[in-house]
Amino acid sequence: MAKPRWKFTFKNKTDVYTRHLSALVRRLVKTLPHKLTARPLVIEVCNTKGGMSVRYSLTNPPVITLRLPGGSFNRKLLCCFIAWCLGRINGFKGRDLSGSGYYDQRVMAMKSDGHGTWTTTGQAKYEQVYAWADSMPLDRRAVKGRLTGAALALKKAEQCQDKVNEWEGKVKKANTILKKWQRRLRYHEQRAEKLQIEWAKSLQGGTDGR
Repeated sequence: MAKPRWKFTFKNKTDVYTRHLSALVRRLVKTLPHKLTARPLVIEVCNTKGGMSVRYSLTNPPVITLRLPGGSFNRKLLCCFIAWCLGRINGFKGRDLSGSGYYDQRVMAMKSDGHGTWTTTGQAKYEQVYAWADSMPLDRRAVKGRLTGAALALKKAEQCQDKVNEWEGKVKKANTILKKWQRRLRYHEQRAEKLQIEWAKSLQGGTDGR
């Protein structure tokens, strides 16, 4: 039996490339320590003027909504938020996910002095486990400037000229075809007239012979 695969459907309303978001999420699900069941999932991505946020809804299929700020944002924290949603969608309780740097942004990284004593490094654990996220491409599409005034008028004129050239070409071709059929019409009309005269003469010659 084939192993079930994740099927992500993105509804992206931002200028971030969808293929980059998809690559980030697909790598994320492979790194999580909890065993998650692959399933169809809708991921809505929209802009926000506030801070980055993520929420989920247990619809069919489940939906994860990402709200991304217009500027730069913490990709590692985004992974942590998405991982929490994936865990909850898969039926894990909050207590099952809390305490893990993969799901809980409050967990701090610890270091040992080699003698059994552990102290905090002052860094969130998710920043360590999702350090790979910073090397993933997450580019934005270039925003085209809106033309106004003379620049817009020139652009419209170029578009009109393209249409004029297109239709002039079609008219030229149509005239060529029209002339071809006009020549054929004259030929067949003249031939029909000639054949009719010859037929009339043959009838007259037959009558005179009797």
